[in-house]
Amino acid sequence: MKITLHKYYLQIQSDTLFNLVDVLTGVKNSKAAASWPFLYLRYPNHPMNQIWINHEKIHFAQQLELLLILWGILYYLEIFYFRIFMKMNAQEAYLNSSFEQECYINQVDFPYLQKRKPYAFLKYFGKDKKRVIKRNSKGYWEA
Repeated sequence: MKITLHKYYLQIQSDTLFNLVDVLTGVKNSKAAASWPFLYLRYPNHPMNQIWINHEKIHFAQQLELLLILWGILYYLEIFYFRIFMKMNAQEAYLNSSFEQECYINQVDFPYLQKRKPYAFLKYFGKDKKRVIKRNSKGYWEA
């Protein structure tokens, strides 16, 4: 495990931690996660790390807007809704979350956080707003 202090967050790199996260969430082979002020990365020097870090920083913005606790409740309620009522598997429910939609669609737009409007995830809320997120040629999720 490697821990690095950044200006606004603490970055933790641990493959072992992610093996546990994969088992607990049912989402296979996750690469990064965020729970402000902690940003977790599976691999120390992966070429996609900057994109994954930007993705997780968008989650930080969402979490701060909703005071972390409310974000967690809404995040998992939305996924629960997709699993139970829309009959999606764990991966589909995760990818259809409005919070994840905002992150995946904007993860390669590095200045996005400077121009992001408050509560921007709301524009992705509702089934008619969903965009297809799929694996790219390298096997990573993208919009």
